[in-house]
Amino acid sequence: GKVCTFDGGGNLLWTESVPGSLMTEISPDNSCIIVASQESLEKDKGAVRCYDRNGTLIWRDVTGWVTDIDLSEDGPDLVVGTRKGDVVVFDLNGNRLGQYNDFPKTYVINAAGISGDRTRIAYSLCEIKPALEVVTVSSGRRTISPRVENSNLIDIISLSWDGKCIATKSGEGSMSELSFYDDKPKKIWSKSLPRIHD
Repeated sequence: GKVCTFDGGGNLLWTESVPGSLMTEISPDNSCIIVASQESLEKDKGAVRCYDRNGTLIWRDVTGWVTDIDLSEDGPDLVVGTRKGDVVVFDLNGNRLGQYNDFPKTYVINAAGISGDRTRIAYSLCEIKPALEVVTVSSGRRTISPRVENSNLIDIISLSWDGKCIATKSGEGSMSELSFYDDKPKKIWSKSLPRIHD
């Protein structure tokens, strides 16, 4: 893949070639660009990279095949879901702040999200009965909410600032299912809609 950055006038600032398919996030203050790669599915190869606004690599972490990334609204924390079933939280200096999984099960993380205040992480797993998992992080401890099973694979997760409201998108083909959960998480409602992309 190739990362290209442009200024407000559409002028190319810099480019960088990165192996594999890419996902990106930009910090709210525009100080850095996060690039996650899917390099080799068979070898579970992938990484997360952070570039400054001039295209200089600040840090790199080999996570394995990355399935999803989400940056908290105020920007200091990044959540990364992997094919190995790990959900890893980084700060923008590349430090690992936490890592969660459902070991000994190693289901692929399909989607992941983090609340703006960085207190809750939600993720979905690729399994026979897809489920939403929620982790509440406080003072170095984590509390996992009861699993909420879903009829379809969840592929987009969005959390409110405080993580007390969660929206998910699932479904295949021309129709999607938009679901809304409270902080338990308990599904409050669900609607079938034409295909949702983001």
